[in-house]
Amino acid sequence: MRTTRPWASLALAAVLAAGCAGTPDSVPDPERAAAANADLGIEYLRNGDEARAIRTLEKALDYDPRHVDAHWALAIAHGRLNENDAADRHYRRALDLQPRPEIRNGYGVFLCRTGRVDEALAQLEDAADNPRYPDAADALANAGLCLARAGEAERADGYFRRALERNPRHRPTLAALAEQSLERGDNLRARGFFQRLEDTAGPKTPLADEWLLLGARIESALGEREAAEAYLQRYNDRNPGDRRTLDQLDDDA
Repeated sequence: MRTTRPWASLALAAVLAAGCAGTPDSVPDPERAAAANADLGIEYLRNGDEARAIRTLEKALDYDPRHVDAHWALAIAHGRLNENDAADRHYRRALDLQPRPEIRNGYGVFLCRTGRVDEALAQLEDAADNPRYPDAADALANAGLCLARAGEAERADGYFRRALERNPRHRPTLAALAEQSLERGDNLRARGFFQRLEDTAGPKTPLADEWLLLGARIESALGEREAAEAYLQRYNDRNPGDRRTLDQLDDDA
């Protein structure tokens, strides 16, 4: 999640928060107290502690009810807990305060997950249309994924094409197009998209685990068992507690 200022470290945020005892009216600098609690709450959120994040972020809003990042982080935390009414409320409040494209992108993903596809597309389109948003391809890819999951593969393709126009090496889009091609039985096309995805990989940007499984499925569908096993071995080396076999992948397909 992007913010307008760098993340404070957990240690620094904790030190700042320690100086924030008392009521908002009694604190000499409520804005600083709000920022410290927001940073600490966001750190809890990044570490997967949603309950503690919510408590700390709500404290930030006690000091500054207009703290955008606190509202945004609360929306994400409540969304992870499937507390959708609260998540929606905080997303809308954050956008009322600052209609930033990265918040619209997150809200669009949330709306899609909760079945509000048309609303999701509107938010994602708005995010992608912002000329200052460097991650427009993310928003377009999210729109495509939203439609694909809703069973509208043809409309999804249009968004995926637009995402690649913005960024020809956009990894989630290439993976999604490879997956869709495989599901349609166009295995050679699936391999083509997957090879483009693989070309983006490097020592610092390896393929995600689910993409290695996708590569195995594509090669298996093409009858290239040795190549499929090679992808699967890379997955198993990373995940010794979740070893997969090619037969399992074929059964799941």
